[in-house]
Amino acid sequence: MEEVKTEVVIDEEKKNKEPKTTKQKVIFGLKIAGNVVFYALIIALFLFSLMNIRGGNGKKDFPNLFGSGILTVKSPSMSHYDANGNLKSDELFKNYNIKDGFTTADLLHAKTFSESKANDLKVGDVIVFYDPDIKDPQTGEKGWLNTHRIVVIHKDSSNNVDYVIAEGDYYYYDQQYDKVTDDAIKWEMESRGIVQNVTPDRIKGIVTSVNKGGAAFFKWIQSSWLWIFVFPVALLLAFEIFLVIKNILAYRKEKLGLNNGQVTDEDRQKMLEEEKEKLRAELLAELQAQGLAPKAEENKPEEVKETETVENNEVQEEPQKEEIKEEQKDEPVVLEEKVESNDSNEEVVENNNEEKSEEKASE
Repeated sequence: MEEVKTEVVIDEEKKNKEPKTTKQKVIFGLKIAGNVVFYALIIALFLFSLMNIRGGNGKKDFPNLFGSGILTVKSPSMSHYDANGNLKSDELFKNYNIKDGFTTADLLHAKTFSESKANDLKVGDVIVFYDPDIKDPQTGEKGWLNTHRIVVIHKDSSNNVDYVIAEGDYYYYDQQYDKVTDDAIKWEMESRGIVQNVTPDRIKGIVTSVNKGGAAFFKWIQSSWLWIFVFPVALLLAFEIFLVIKNILAYRKEKLGLNNGQVTDEDRQKMLEEEKEKLRAELLAELQAQGLAPKAEENKPEEVKETETVENNEVQEEPQKEEIKEEQKDEPVVLEEKVESNDSNEEVVENNNEEKSEEKASE
């Protein structure tokens, strides 16, 4: 049994020391690459899901993670190009952060906004806010996020921001709300939706940068996330489960010494019995150390005690057997003496008979 175990260990050591072939190296590299891709997809899926959960339905908030998020542009209201595609002058916005505006092909990066920071707002900031009057250009559903530039800030008597007026750059070129002095024109601009009256509680974020042309890729991810994330992760997860099960079975087989049929079922049974006996002995020793079980001599089975009794009896019988043997050695001598005495008696009888015959003859 020990020889079989030693052979298994030696074989494993040889396998570990042998240099890997090119095929084995390629397989090993593919396994590592697969694990890297698997966990990268898991992390990406988790982050993408978390961003969308925090963004809700996209109406009153936008997908974000740790205070930063991304948005796609659905209308040209912030475009700096006219209807013919000609670039308008940037002189109006050259002192602002987002001076070039953006259009439907662009991707916006924004940071979340808290109402407590309303007094930090500035003219020229491009804000993301909930607009109950705007309609989604694709679905026509009313009430959506809008993104325009602050042109006027109104404060209350305590000098806190009460509300702001936001206007799209595309319309600002033609009619600048902050330059209008006629209240009727202002009211008309507000009623037509050219400008929006936004209170701080409806502001969800502030645009920090623009990724030109990045909307297409993000829209593709949004529309195909099931095939990009879920399906590959499911396949890799199934493969990982298969490898785990395979490795567990191989480990159990190796532990029982069944590699290459080196151990028979009988040997395996013996190994199991040895393990059981070892565990039983360890448990008994622990119980004896704690005083919960009798010592080894007191705990001997009846069969062992009977065996010891028989052995003691055999030891006592041995001297008797030796005495009998000595007596038996002496017996032949006694018999010889008896035989000699018998011979002498026969001679005496013969002499007596001869004397009697001689007496009769003389008479």
